[in-house]
Amino acid sequence: MFRRRGVLLALTCTLLPSCSGCSGDGPADTFDAALGAPDAEVQAHPRTCAEIRELAVEETGTPPDNGAYTLYVDGEPSMPWVAYCHGMDDEAPTEFLSVDESANYSTSTDGVVVVQTSFRRLRVDPSTLALDPLDDTFASTSGAEGREDLLPIGRSHLPAGWARFTSDNAGDGPAATAEIDLSGTPFALHDDVLADDLAFFCTLQEVEPGMGVGEVDLGADLRSFTLSAINPEAAAWVRVVCNCEGLGVDDDVPFTMAAWPLQYAGR
Repeated sequence: MFRRRGVLLALTCTLLPSCSGCSGDGPADTFDAALGAPDAEVQAHPRTCAEIRELAVEETGTPPDNGAYTLYVDGEPSMPWVAYCHGMDDEAPTEFLSVDESANYSTSTDGVVVVQTSFRRLRVDPSTLALDPLDDTFASTSGAEGREDLLPIGRSHLPAGWARFTSDNAGDGPAATAEIDLSGTPFALHDDVLADDLAFFCTLQEVEPGMGVGEVDLGADLRSFTLSAINPEAAAWVRVVCNCEGLGVDDDVPFTMAAWPLQYAGR
């Protein structure tokens, strides 16, 4: 396990694009190929949900249902994964990786109220193997009613890989935590997240460097990580995030985009 603990002020992380089991609801049938497609390689080893849709329309004349389908990274037969294809009625459906909702969550707390966002599916771009922590299509949030101040500006859910603690009282707790676990899927974070003493993960805080404590525990197989944020002093927030460049430095700046680089690691 890789562990990083201490105070890290506004470390900049880098966007590093590279290049299964499923849980959650939705159809479980796998659609591998449709006969009659114009491209034999795409027919046998589709890379995207759009290709799955094209193959089905070619054969049946209608788009297939949303659900779980086998895709292949770069069309390689040795690199299959199960994607949940969403928006198959559209010409540009999107791909999601189904995960254990209880082990993929973010929290924001003031020491009393805890807002938690859980993810049962995470958005993955099959062309770049980049995971989008801001996509909340399959996110659910609890504890936020009447406490929108604990959410990022302009958002109704917390991003994935995001833990924020703030309190007006010294000694409040427990810490805010976030967890991501890709176990049971063929993906892991890319090795590049290990660079520069885990600078891809960072601790951000409002005032008084040295107050807040942020901790990152990264699984040795790069399939999971846990973030923890707490501020033992009063009146200042501390936030620990994965990919801080995309998730903003200031609380009053809306998030725009972020990406986590993945790699195909097999089972």
